[in-house]
Amino acid sequence: MPTILLKALALLMGGLQALFFPVAGLLTVGRLTTAALDRVPNAHYDEASAALGDPNATPEAKALMAWLKAQYGARMLSGQFVDPYRDYTPPEFYTEGALDVRRSYELSVIQDVTGKLPAVIGLDFTGVEFPGAWRDWVTQFALQWHELGGVVTFCWHWLAPRDVTRPQSEWSRWESAINGVNTNFDLKEALADKSGAGYQWLLQCIEKVAAQLQILQAAGVPVLWRPLHEASGGWFWWGEDKDAYLELYNLLYDQLVNEYGLHNLIWVWNAQHPDWYPGDGRVDILGDDPYPPGNLKWLYPVDPARAVRFKYTLRASGSKMVAMTENDKLPNLDLMWAQNVKWLLFCTWDREKLLKPDPDDQPWGYLREFSGEYDRAQTVWAVYNDPRVVTLDEINWKS
Repeated sequence: MPTILLKALALLMGGLQALFFPVAGLLTVGRLTTAALDRVPNAHYDEASAALGDPNATPEAKALMAWLKAQYGARMLSGQFVDPYRDYTPPEFYTEGALDVRRSYELSVIQDVTGKLPAVIGLDFTGVEFPGAWRDWVTQFALQWHELGGVVTFCWHWLAPRDVTRPQSEWSRWESAINGVNTNFDLKEALADKSGAGYQWLLQCIEKVAAQLQILQAAGVPVLWRPLHEASGGWFWWGEDKDAYLELYNLLYDQLVNEYGLHNLIWVWNAQHPDWYPGDGRVDILGDDPYPPGNLKWLYPVDPARAVRFKYTLRASGSKMVAMTENDKLPNLDLMWAQNVKWLLFCTWDREKLLKPDPDDQPWGYLREFSGEYDRAQTVWAVYNDPRVVTLDEINWKS
């Protein structure tokens, strides 16, 4: 499409958002907002901070952050999450006897469709709280991806026991929950009693995730660390109360950085509401997961560039870079550039956002096949092969 038509379309959409901003805000953010009226100045991309809040950050973390800043506003990093639940013992996931993350279903499909691999791999420490039922696949994947030159990002679907009244010896990964409605674990109550079982359990979980992050730090792997994500949505147990969330965020920060000496972390804040922001000193990058409310796919045309979500997230701190830390449908690059909402990266969620369901293994199974549910194969190919998008073969942050 000619540039002049793209600019005209962007102006038209911007005008519609300005006219109907309460509706546009509600549909794209999930709450009434005037963010559609905000303007992102060109200077934001030049002036966004490359500094890390941790004064003892590792050289690798500093180098990666500086390289990310150099891309910001000029190019967008591609990213893809990999299924953390799959059993990776079968031979199909190995190359010459070694576990190979490139043979995961998600990365295999991306390479088949685009001829490329993403710049960023998304991983999840979910289940690390219960070592007896947890395998360190994701830690191995992170080590390999770093060796391949890629960028590693981690979230943590932190599992709470469904019934905290049962003895801790009976708690397990398979009887646990991330959604507040599925567990009677009360974060406010646990934080209020520092000597109680709930608070001690929080510390035990942090110790377990710290052990995995220490492995990565020892290997020189910097991590885009995105804990306690999507908190303000209220669906996760860590997001039922703003003050409790902020206390837990600060506890996690203090424990990982000061108690366990983890300085390879680039802290990505993803609570998705400016009032839930813990402050610039403990946040390095802002993140947003711009799924439409209720996952209503017909809402995507309202804002194909996710402009309102970008502007809303930027309200938390105008000095930080803004990343699309999860997505299903890919954003429209032309409209992103025309509307000056240049996300640092996208990172498509795993399994159901990319792969075809396995009819013989439902509801959890997926095939090594592209589903096309959110984007056509031609669209994914075009994004990965766009000169504005960084893929694995183009990363040079270590040099």
